[in-house]
Amino acid sequence: MKWLRSAAERGHPAAQRMLGSALVWGKDEEPDLVEAWKWFELASAHDERGAAIDLRALQRRMTAEQIAEGKRRAAAFVPTKWSPPERPTPDLPRQ
Repeated sequence: MKWLRSAAERGHPAAQRMLGSALVWGKDEEPDLVEAWKWFELASAHDERGAAIDLRALQRRMTAEQIAEGKRRAAAFVPTKWSPPERPTPDLPRQ
C-alpha cells in the first residue's frame, strides 16, 4: 500500500481511487471512510472512471459530519512533487 499511497499523494487519479477503495475495505489498515471520501473526491475531480459512483455509494455509509470532513481534506490536499532519488557523484580523476 506504500506505493499506492505515494502515487495518490503525487496526484495520480487512478491511484487515488484505488487508495480510496483500500481505505473503505481496510486493506492493510483500519477502514477510514473520511479519508476514503477525500481520495474518491480527488479522483472524481480528475474524471477518474467510477470515482463518482464510489462517492455515491460511500455517502450512504457516512454521516453529514464525516462527509464535510472528507470534503475539507480534499480541498486542503496539495500533491507532493516527485523528485528522483539522489545519486552519489563519482569522484572523477583530475586532469
